[in-house]
Amino acid sequence: MRKPISPSTSLASSKRLKTIVAGLTLFVAMAAQGNTRGPSPAALAHLDVEAVGSGVLSWFGIDVYEAVLFTDSGRFLGLDDQETVALELRYLRNIPSDRLVERTRKEWDRLERRTRLPADATRDAWLEQVSALWPDIKAGDLIVTVVTRGGPTRFYSSGELLGEIADPEFGPAFLEIWLHPESRRPDLRDALVGEAR
Repeated sequence: MRKPISPSTSLASSKRLKTIVAGLTLFVAMAAQGNTRGPSPAALAHLDVEAVGSGVLSWFGIDVYEAVLFTDSGRFLGLDDQETVALELRYLRNIPSDRLVERTRKEWDRLERRTRLPADATRDAWLEQVSALWPDIKAGDLIVTVVTRGGPTRFYSSGELLGEIADPEFGPAFLEIWLHPESRRPDLRDALVGEAR
């Protein structure tokens, strides 16, 4: 036979439920705020850019990174535009740098017929350069790619310059991986460029 619930037990359960609901509400608010954050002060302080859009890359239900796209105007007008474009990736998993380089190669191979990518020899030279720049990624690391139209592409990690690729063709080709209309993840692409439905 069940014991009747006393008013004090019922009150304690009610308080616990309110605490849980308040905690969940705060968590959701913080998560939403994280997806609409402004430029990371250390990484983008020297640039006058505005956020265009943001999203999360997930793979089989596992979040891999949060991404935010920035431009001078706060709108994405295409990679042929004269604006500075910055892509911020906040990683949520550990990823070795050689895997990042190989994934870049595979995405370029996949997009080769859809874009104006240069010859394999040029892409191989680029990949050699980035393999010397990119560190092994730890969960929580922030990598920012800054593409200056007609100029170099610079990579930053938590505000520190990792290095640059001088070839002005590199930056647009690299950003095509995320921003081309036939990107592997069209939902992420649409969220980044502000076209999410």
